Amino acid sequence: MENKSANTNSVSGDVNAFPSLTWNHLHINHGHLDGSIDSGIDFTLENVSNCVEVKKIPLADFHPPVDVATQAGNDFDSKVEGAAKSVGIYANLVTVKNGCPANPPLIFTFSPDGTKNQAAETIVHAESGTTASLVFVYLGGDGDGLFGHRIRICCEENSKVDVSTVNLLGKGMVHYNSVGAVLSENSSFALTQVDLGASQTVTGSRIVLDGHGAESTVRNGYFMTGERGIDINYIAQHKGGSTKSVSVANGVLDGKSKKAWRGTIDFVKGCVDSVGDEQEGILLLGRETVNKSMPVILCGEESVDGRHGSTIGRLNEDELLYFETRGIDRETARSLMIRSRINAVARNVPDENVREKIQNYLEGSL
Repeated sequence: MENKSANTNSVSGDVNAFPSLTWNHLHINHGHLDGSIDSGIDFTLENVSNCVEVKKIPLADFHPPVDVATQAGNDFDSKVEGAAKSVGIYANLVTVKNGCPANPPLIFTFSPDGTKNQAAETIVHAESGTTASLVFVYLGGDGDGLFGHRIRICCEENSKVDVSTVNLLGKGMVHYNSVGAVLSENSSFALTQVDLGASQTVTGSRIVLDGHGAESTVRNGYFMTGERGIDINYIAQHKGGSTKSVSVANGVLDGKSKKAWRGTIDFVKGCVDSVGDEQEGILLLGRETVNKSMPVILCGEESVDGRHGSTIGRLNEDELLYFETRGIDRETARSLMIRSRINAVARNVPDENVREKIQNYLEGSL
């Protein structure tokens, strides 16, 4: 959505581009986002411990130990950075302290005003040998405003970070969730993204497996109805040797909804003995849905193992008959199939109360 008044804090432009452009017959090389940033947004925080420090700093004063880019692209990152600094947005700096054991997940809840264009910036620095779990919940927002969240993660050696983002925004909002992570030696990063809200969503992740033995796991789950749309860009760049990346996406499209999914495994020369696997499964319920999928492997190193695939299906008469012979009507069967797709991803969110919020929102969408 374009701000109604002239605004120099625009973040409009092409987003989620492939690292290496491909044939564009399907017009899938990139997505597009229209919007601006007018103000920041606060959050509530649960399960704070002495092992994790959370503080706000001016974004202009933050100098990351390594450069962390997101999947949305350098141009978008620059626009967000400029707009955020212009309106005085603070960065939420989360430091997981060296030597700290695992603790209950930190729950960040953002409740945007749907009539405004708001954005948040979060930077996670996991020091060596640490373990942390963070859940970001986006709730409500009646209106056609924008809510955006950029999350950048730096994992030092032997650290383990688990991040979940849960989009339960109002159905009229525009949303971007832009994630980037850099993984050092023997570090591990897991990302779970559940998208049920907003009219237009731009999301995904860019993970650089920089150190030897680094591992990442990404899970995406989404349910789009009406004329809503989602644009997903997943990038795993293998630089270190013996690195491993896994990506699984499960989605449901209904009505006239639209989805584009780009999945790229990039094996950089020198990442010997690395493994990358990306798989997508889509259930199409509407006859007028638009689905675009493009799994890609870029191979600059020979001694690697890369796999990818995309599966698209519909509820057919044989499946419906199977349900009906067991006393399950068509609408119930449809709901069961939707729930199973979303729950396959949502069950990885490490907090029971947040999982319950997901279920309640999903029930209201069926």
